[in-house]
Amino acid sequence: MANKGLKGYTKQLSGTVFDVGEVSLNLYKEDLNLVNQIPLLQTKGLNKINLSLIYNYQNKEVNNIFGKGMKLNMYSKLVEDTTFVEVTNPDGSVDRFNQVAKLATDPSTVSKRFYNSETKTYVVKMKESPTSLETLFEIVDKYSNKLIYNEGVSLEY
Repeated sequence: MANKGLKGYTKQLSGTVFDVGEVSLNLYKEDLNLVNQIPLLQTKGLNKINLSLIYNYQNKEVNNIFGKGMKLNMYSKLVEDTTFVEVTNPDGSVDRFNQVAKLATDPSTVSKRFYNSETKTYVVKMKESPTSLETLFEIVDKYSNKLIYNEGVSLEY
């Protein structure tokens, strides 16, 4: 799959279409993609909502409830492997988090941490309670913003 890492180093053309949506075109031939973002709803206040539909050309054959290649900007998916975690963003880009080595100070929590050096973001694997079968993942960015995933699908921002 394309769109892995080094987001800040790819060359993209961006613009607006008829004052309706944002369009980005990635020009790197190994990662050629067209992403169109169409705003649907935006609110103001303490709990702001900014809802958009995102069309990703690389996912043009994937049928979702909004049509082929279309996703809401709030949908991202987390997949865990033994030594890393990958988060697929709504625009099709993939963020990879590598497992942090165990430290002697607190091996129980550090063994469940993953780090992305590009975005300076951590993923912490945890359970809601010791008796719960539900696995939760918490992503914490460099500004201490949190995003919680339940079994791979994002729950809240």
